[in-house]
Amino acid sequence: MSSYRIELDDEYLKEILGDDIYSHISNHELIVNSKKKSISLNLFSDKEQSSIIDTSSIEKNILSFFPTVPDNMEVDIRIIDQHILIEKYSKELFENIKKFSSRTREFSRFTRNISSKENILSIEIGKNYFNTIRSIFSDIERHAVELFKRHSGIKDIRFNLSFFDDSDLINKHMEENRPKIEPKISIPKPAPKKKPLNKPKVSDNSNNKRFSNRKYKQKDIGNIKANENVETSGKILYYEDVKQTRNGRYIHSFVIADSHSAALICKKFAEFEKKIAKPGKWISVQGRVKYDTFSKENVLFLDNHTESQPMLRMDNHPTKRVELHLHTKMSMDDATCDINELVALAAHWGHKAVAITDHGVVQGFPTFHKACKNNDIKPIFGMEGYLYTGDPEKFNTKEGRKYVRHIIFLIKTDIGRKNLYKLVSTSHINTFYYRPLIMKEDIEKYREGLIIGSACERGELFQAIYNKESEEVIEEIISRYDYLEIQPITNNRFMIRSENHWVKDDQDLIDLNLEIVRLGEKYNKPVISTCDAHFIERSQGEFRKVLLANKGFKDFMFQPELYFRTTDEMLKEFSYLSDEKREEICITNPNKIADEIELIQPIPGGFHPPTIEKAEDKLLDMVYKNAKERYGDPLPKIVEDRIELEVHSITTYKFSTLFYLAHLLVGKSLEDGYLVGSRGSVGSSVVARFSNVTEVNPLPPHYVCKNCKYSEFFENIDIVGVDLDDKDCPKCGEKLIKDGFNIPFQVFMGFEGDKIPDIDLNFSGEYQSTIHKYVEELFGKDNTFKAGTLSMLKEGQCAMYLKKYLEKISPDGEAQELPRSEQIRLMTGFEGVKKTTGQHPGGIIVVHKTKEIYDFSPVNFPANKKNSGVITTHFDYHVMDEQLVKLDMLGHDDPTIIKHLVEMTGVDIYTIPLDDKKTMRQFTEVDSNAIPEFGTHFVKNMLSETHPTKFTELIRISGLSHGTDVWTNNAQDLIKEGNAELATVISVRDDIMNYLINMELEKKQAFTIMESVRKGRGLTPEMEKAMKDKNVPDWYIDSCKKIKYMFPKAHAVAYVVMAFRIAWFKVYYPLEFYSAYFGVRAFNSVNSTHLVNGKEYLESVINNLKNLGNEMTTTEKNSLGYLEVAYEAMERGIEFLEVDIYKSHYSRYLREEGKLRCPLTSLDGLGEKAALKIVEEREEVPFKTQIDLAKRCGLNKNVMNLLKEKNCFGELPEDNNLQLF
Repeated sequence: MSSYRIELDDEYLKEILGDDIYSHISNHELIVNSKKKSISLNLFSDKEQSSIIDTSSIEKNILSFFPTVPDNMEVDIRIIDQHILIEKYSKELFENIKKFSSRTREFSRFTRNISSKENILSIEIGKNYFNTIRSIFSDIERHAVELFKRHSGIKDIRFNLSFFDDSDLINKHMEENRPKIEPKISIPKPAPKKKPLNKPKVSDNSNNKRFSNRKYKQKDIGNIKANENVETSGKILYYEDVKQTRNGRYIHSFVIADSHSAALICKKFAEFEKKIAKPGKWISVQGRVKYDTFSKENVLFLDNHTESQPMLRMDNHPTKRVELHLHTKMSMDDATCDINELVALAAHWGHKAVAITDHGVVQGFPTFHKACKNNDIKPIFGMEGYLYTGDPEKFNTKEGRKYVRHIIFLIKTDIGRKNLYKLVSTSHINTFYYRPLIMKEDIEKYREGLIIGSACERGELFQAIYNKESEEVIEEIISRYDYLEIQPITNNRFMIRSENHWVKDDQDLIDLNLEIVRLGEKYNKPVISTCDAHFIERSQGEFRKVLLANKGFKDFMFQPELYFRTTDEMLKEFSYLSDEKREEICITNPNKIADEIELIQPIPGGFHPPTIEKAEDKLLDMVYKNAKERYGDPLPKIVEDRIELEVHSITTYKFSTLFYLAHLLVGKSLEDGYLVGSRGSVGSSVVARFSNVTEVNPLPPHYVCKNCKYSEFFENIDIVGVDLDDKDCPKCGEKLIKDGFNIPFQVFMGFEGDKIPDIDLNFSGEYQSTIHKYVEELFGKDNTFKAGTLSMLKEGQCAMYLKKYLEKISPDGEAQELPRSEQIRLMTGFEGVKKTTGQHPGGIIVVHKTKEIYDFSPVNFPANKKNSGVITTHFDYHVMDEQLVKLDMLGHDDPTIIKHLVEMTGVDIYTIPLDDKKTMRQFTEVDSNAIPEFGTHFVKNMLSETHPTKFTELIRISGLSHGTDVWTNNAQDLIKEGNAELATVISVRDDIMNYLINMELEKKQAFTIMESVRKGRGLTPEMEKAMKDKNVPDWYIDSCKKIKYMFPKAHAVAYVVMAFRIAWFKVYYPLEFYSAYFGVRAFNSVNSTHLVNGKEYLESVINNLKNLGNEMTTTEKNSLGYLEVAYEAMERGIEFLEVDIYKSHYSRYLREEGKLRCPLTSLDGLGEKAALKIVEEREEVPFKTQIDLAKRCGLNKNVMNLLKEKNCFGELPEDNNLQLF
């Protein structure tokens, strides 16, 4: 090579140039050409005095630098004003940018008026075009910096953008690139000889095999243009719902993206409905790219496809590093690392371990543990905490916020795991102030089993060095840490930009890191390098920009390179260290720490239910006693066999306490006058039935005599017991009871009976807090916690985030519309990031008395709101299903309505006949307004299509209405087309198991198929073959494939029983029915003005709402439903009376001479608290005057005027001769 470039170290350069000249130089370029026998030294200067620099003394120094240089070597020294070069290299920059991506190919066409000043390059760019390249503009800027640094020595070229309207240019560009349409009439040509289609080879997943078809060009997604036949690969980000066309074909549309920040819509018109692949899978595709007028962007119309391997970076270094500081999507609104993708990549690289250290929380631990187990890599559980270093008395003050530092905790042993959970808990419960703050004294208290690191630039050590604290202070700080941490200087370049920092350049940042290295050596503390990764790939920094923009960060566009680095990438970041020191810090020390850490399980294994003394004995005694009272002694064999089947599972797997506890809870509620409804599959258990946990009897349909205990069971009929014909006892003549809903036990506790029973109960909303308190009394406050939930960013929220981001980066503050593929690419990048925490509406976690909650999970307030008065588990309750008991005690309106109806009528709820013909007619004739489960427009349409006449059919309709893809586009079509009837379609999950067993499939196989279908997993080829071998019809198999979720029959039965009883009151006690309905379901939702002005007025209000159509708000839609029920009540002759200050209840619609008196809360503008106060005060002492009312109840002028306007005062005087206000 005749010419080569040499980069001089600063010390050599300073020696050659001398101090004076060196101070004027920003960069240099030394080129030696041995062929021409010349040395060229280009010195770049950004100072105005560069033209007067004397270079005569430099030549001698250069030659002395090359002692073997020939005597006749020419030396050429030039001082170059780097700013002159900006415009010179702008054209080259544009040419480079054009090759950067398919989206930048037209960059120069849509830019104009380029000018420069100092290191700022001003460019006017088309506004619409800029939107197409916005997401990759940070990469373009980085590319520009590298180009100018190489040619001009400018280290920090910056773009200053202004915008012009480029609509005409865009239209012209689109016209030029629009697919050309061939003429409809052409001269016939001889038909070419057909060639066989070249089908793609199927990948064996051992490598990323390409298709063999030669007509397709292999291209990266970013380089694809319209009117090309291409082959490309990418990950499926999003798959639209598959739609069927009028001709019966299916439209598949999905978005793929590669590793280079580009996305593409793919479409296929197919004969099949099943999706080609699931989101998250990598796929190779072939097809024709066209501009799609529907999508308004280029779309690849698919010819061929095959699954492919992900295109992942490789870590080729022989010895791998270990990452010990990394943030996942659990770092709220701050990081986008998907845990499963992260762990898979680390394992792919051959890393033996990896850590996660989210900000202040450990909610990613369960998912992380599972991912590491699946990928055979060691998990290191950690957290980046918020250390409070100030006055403990002032942690919750504005002054205290400046004393918050970062600190890393890594769990070394299981004792450390529990201690970290305690630190997380106390920081959330006791010392939360904007963030969960950890006190020094708490760290000392819970330090055992933890490895503690000094963290990032926000760490205590870095800040002390930066603030030039004394050696004594720094020594004391270092003594508290087990290792010290340094990071790539790119992480901290924001300090250079900020006027609040003394750091001026990269060298200052390097010096800070070198000082930490020096301190590590001095105090014998290992120093490690970490990425502090917040995203996995470098290009994914744009996803974090969106998050930070929404958090209000002003510098969100300056995204540090906080990505997950390979070993070689990390070594390169510390090139200023010696090779030996780099390897020690990047590889050796992190691996040593990883080796010290034990294998930890974030949630201990085994089931740990609470205990109740002699629960098993009490449960069995009660079950057999109640069963014999119902069926006699000895029990019928079918009853005894079922009880023994269930008891064997319940006692073997130690579930007796759960059943007995549920019995206590239901018994407490019934004792206090509130009926309890069962949910889920608990009605599948005869033990639950005879321990009074549920009313649902899962035995086959049967008769039983209350008097002599005669019974008759029917095992092979398709109706429930309620629908049996009436019959008298053949022994004693007593009318027989009809019972039995034929529900298999396996649906509740699994085929082997070893599944932890999930006993879900619906308590009255009025009573829920009481029953929750009762659980605390049973087990103690320290052993009962609300079940915690996690709220993640979902598609709708992501769209709002993206819109706000686009508004912030737009010059006019208006979000510019991006192509759909680009929107999806960006949104999926931060979808699933944690937004907040919450609580299950009725779930309570119970911990065994010998355990602490910290054995399983930390705790916190929901959404960190201390005033909520509720403490929840830190982990989402689902991840502890197999370890701890969750009592699901929801508040529900139906038990409340039943309570009110019983109080008003005195009817014994258990005497209401479930085969009452008048009540059934409400469902048959679709007169089901205000009836729970059957009053919605969706279910009323189902009723109008099926006209049920039996209780069995109501259960099936309930199941169909609650499933996903069970009725719509499935059972509904089968019934319409005559392929099936309501009695034969799949309505609940139990149908599948029962039907397949009747078709002679093996019971375990029937159960497995049911489980797969009800979870939306469809059928495997093996399942489908087994069904076809037993002559299961094709329509049944196809129906199974479409189902996404199915309701359990026991749940449907419980809902229908409750609904039927309420419907019975609507028939026989209409005034009481509407009183209960409006007082409970429509509480605080109906304006009395709409009710008291007659039927015609109400009809006009209803019509006005209907005329809004799709513009109706959710509140207006709900209001419409309530008003339609009110209109129905008026049609039945029920009148509503005005609010009265003395006669109205605060919330209930009281009966008054065959009419309903509107409550105080039905006044639009009078709140619940004010209404309660009025009732309390009037019961104490009657109001003397209106001013007396106002003073005693604290009512303002607006409320008093409202009461006066609505004639609520009656004859109550204003205040003798005084004015009220």
